[in-house]
Amino acid sequence: MTRAALVALALAACGDPPITIKYALTRGPSEICTASDGSPAQSCSDVSIPCKAVLNIRILSPTDPTEPYVSLCEPIDGRKDLCSIAGIDLPPDVEIPAQTLEVQVAVYADSVLQHDVMGNPICDPTTLAYTPQGLPVEQPSSPAIGGRAFYHPGDSTTVVELGCNDLAELQNPTCTGANSVAVTASVDDFDTGLSVSGGASGLAQELSVLVGEPAPMGPDYVLNPTDETPLDETSDNPPAWGASVDRVFESTVCVEVLEDGAQMTPTLSCTSLAAPDPMMLQLTGVRLAKSTLDGVLGALMANQFPPQGLVIGIVRDKNLAPVANIMVAASDMSAVQYLTADGAHLQGTSTSSLGIFVDKDASYGTTFTALDGTVAPPTGLGGNVDGKVTAVVLQLGSSGTH
Repeated sequence: MTRAALVALALAACGDPPITIKYALTRGPSEICTASDGSPAQSCSDVSIPCKAVLNIRILSPTDPTEPYVSLCEPIDGRKDLCSIAGIDLPPDVEIPAQTLEVQVAVYADSVLQHDVMGNPICDPTTLAYTPQGLPVEQPSSPAIGGRAFYHPGDSTTVVELGCNDLAELQNPTCTGANSVAVTASVDDFDTGLSVSGGASGLAQELSVLVGEPAPMGPDYVLNPTDETPLDETSDNPPAWGASVDRVFESTVCVEVLEDGAQMTPTLSCTSLAAPDPMMLQLTGVRLAKSTLDGVLGALMANQFPPQGLVIGIVRDKNLAPVANIMVAASDMSAVQYLTADGAHLQGTSTSSLGIFVDKDASYGTTFTALDGTVAPPTGLGGNVDGKVTAVVLQLGSSGTH
């Protein structure tokens, strides 16, 4: 069988010369990797990987697969093809006994893996099964690319033959930019309703602006750094941000605003999409001053920011002034509370002259409605996202879900 060698990696085996691992592409008859023109790939450079991908390598005893000597789960950076796996180093100073070892290699689309709270991918290869030829058995949990081989003491090289189960996972058109979304954003100050200041000494210089869509993780919603795209400042007066974003937004999209400084909490401003996979988005983020957040936490008698997130909203009139005596309803029936006029306490019936309301328990995707007595009252999208404030601005005289 002809093989196309990709790259060699070395591991120090206890009492033996280093184990040399080489990758090769299978020549069939099944799970052949293909080039962009549909022909069989001849080398790693022929196998394009435009989407985010993760390399999983395990080296283990065949008699005890639950305790691998090496277990690596790392994002693949660099070139947008399979050759980029060469840029990932195996853990240093790993002692491996001189015995028969199983070497498992898998490449997953990042989008199919779960992530920890820091945004790192979680590889769970325990359900993988392999054919007698060492290729992954096609099943829902199988990687897009993978293979298995065995090392025997004294072997100079261990060749892991890689087969392609589902290259479509790694070559989704949205990752190539074919379906990129043009995103532009401005940022308003929560307290004033006006755009943040620009110029060389303006507040905009202290802000990081990103865009993403929260995702469920257990009972909560999260928005990890790996699921966000930073926006570049495109104008400094008035401040504006934008980028071409290669992401699929399914039903909502959020602008995250983070101000430079210690113990600053990111603020989300979210909106529902009229249709999935939009081609252009014009969004508005919200900057929430730390002093305002601290005041709300004080009224809640909270010693720290709630880890599950918090909704802080405000009702304004058409001139951006806060409006008193407005009741706000949450579509998930969670309890909406209101800051008193001095900002020190909570009241439970309607807004004070501050116009500020708070919801500690709203699930993400909740619609907030200002019950102003009109036929089409203003609404806004909100709900808790782990570790973040979700700001909801309801402006009287406007309508629709934002």
